[in-house]
Amino acid sequence: MVEELLQKLGVSEVDLLIAHSAGTHAAILMALNQRRVRIRSMALLCSTTSKLLPVHQPAWLHSRMIWMLHKPGLRKLIVPFYELVILYLGLKKITATEAVTSFAAIYATTYWYPDKASQWIQNLRDRGFPRMAIYSSRDSVVPSGMSEDFARELGNPDKANHFTYSGRSEAEVKLMHEPSNKNLVPIVHFKDGGHNVMTQFPETVADHLLEFVESQAQREC
Repeated sequence: MVEELLQKLGVSEVDLLIAHSAGTHAAILMALNQRRVRIRSMALLCSTTSKLLPVHQPAWLHSRMIWMLHKPGLRKLIVPFYELVILYLGLKKITATEAVTSFAAIYATTYWYPDKASQWIQNLRDRGFPRMAIYSSRDSVVPSGMSEDFARELGNPDKANHFTYSGRSEAEVKLMHEPSNKNLVPIVHFKDGGHNVMTQFPETVADHLLEFVESQAQREC
């Protein structure tokens, strides 16, 4: 669907495909199965990773909920249910509609294909596909431990090689640590960031994305 949209817009090449949260899986598949649109690199922000998140447990219940989403008559019952779940878990920064949309995307790639998600990431590594990731320690959707595991899957397992920032806003953000080895997959870590880092730290995130694109362009020259 994304590829079709880009085609209709007349886009044949994408220098940097940016994906957030559950959009990670669609982006990875698009990069692996390039047909009519060329993807040069990708940036994955607060990815839902290759594992089933704790917020989706119990898995059997959520799988039934996703099934109900495809039934127009039952769909109206799901949104109020997720509102209650979100309030119970304290996830007040996202709406039920956003949660349901994310869950559907996640289940389409990780729940129904649990053996393939990690392999897709490995395929990216095997092809040497340019990639970077950004994650936060205070992410209310993706636990920081899972984000660290995801960084390892992408090819940069050591936190000593991650950019690390403190501060809860763009005005407060401060670089605490720079990678000792900048030849690895770029990983940016916000210690005090939430799930929507691109709105919480817009300038810092944009700087890293631009630096990544420019570095890739230099390598292609």
